[in-house]
Amino acid sequence: MPINAYGSIVYCDHLGLVLNMDGYLLPGFVPGKSILNNYSCSLYGFDVDARELKLIKRSNWRTGGRTDDPEFTSYPLPEYGEDPTPAPGHLYRGLTYLPDDQRAYLVGLCQASDLTKHPNFQKFGGKDMQNFWSFDFAKNRWQLLAPPPFKFGYESTLAAVPNTGRIFLFSVFDAARYDIAEGKWTRLAKAPTNLYACEALIDAKRKQVVFTRAGGWQSVKGKEPEFKQTQLLVFDAVKESFALVDGKGDIPGDAARAGFACVDHLDRYFLRAESGDYLFDPQARLWSKLLIAPLDTGKDAFRYSAWNYATYDRRRKLVVLNHHLREWAVLRLDERVIKSSK
Repeated sequence: MPINAYGSIVYCDHLGLVLNMDGYLLPGFVPGKSILNNYSCSLYGFDVDARELKLIKRSNWRTGGRTDDPEFTSYPLPEYGEDPTPAPGHLYRGLTYLPDDQRAYLVGLCQASDLTKHPNFQKFGGKDMQNFWSFDFAKNRWQLLAPPPFKFGYESTLAAVPNTGRIFLFSVFDAARYDIAEGKWTRLAKAPTNLYACEALIDAKRKQVVFTRAGGWQSVKGKEPEFKQTQLLVFDAVKESFALVDGKGDIPGDAARAGFACVDHLDRYFLRAESGDYLFDPQARLWSKLLIAPLDTGKDAFRYSAWNYATYDRRRKLVVLNHHLREWAVLRLDERVIKSSK
């Protein structure tokens, strides 16, 4: 059974599914006695209408847990030799989708074990975490591409900007662009602030990648962080430059990483914060709080933690939310919420 997502969800336009990656319990798992597989490996699509995950591509790894013990760690299966798939790990913000070529893209997942120690790693030609992949839906295959020009961390952000033919990778202060036509990376100027663990959305209309503080932008060493929850950092994918946006309004309470998405049909950004759900008007640069009941479906459900993610279903005009303990939710927003929010 799938057990967790621990990572980004992204809408796939041509399939009408919300993509994510998930893992399985190891065969024979006994709670408290066996090692739990908590790594993502296979590619799934969440069908909003059917309310179910659909398997798109099964991983050709035996997915294990946080250990180097060959009995329980991850290792490539014989099928990997003819059909390589990304090594198992936590997904975080490493998955994106580009409508231009109808492909998904992925940077290597986060894995606590040393996979190279397993004999099958060398035997079947396994690849480590510092890799970049694309997924061809028509061929149902992963393809290994040129690696990014720097070593990236596990809370990096991969963002495909529609109608540009470009994919951007942000890791701490580093940034790079991948051109799909040329098949190569170009290193960009460093970000003005630490982007580790920041929530991000893609504004296709403005061709921008927008970051919110989420759990907290970290300051440069020796300097105090200067940040307000109402601020956004905007990366222009055409000019390839950063700009800080000071939003008007107020978002009280602690910062939270609980979901950030661009609601295209309203031209608004949706944000879940500790104090409620908010919309941001990028034209007026104004935050407003949604007057809707908080989402709460049970113990620990959709709490404002690091592993809640949001995306926008363009076909159905819905905000889709995912909690790392297998829970999903959808939110329908129309013009009335703009008038009723404050």
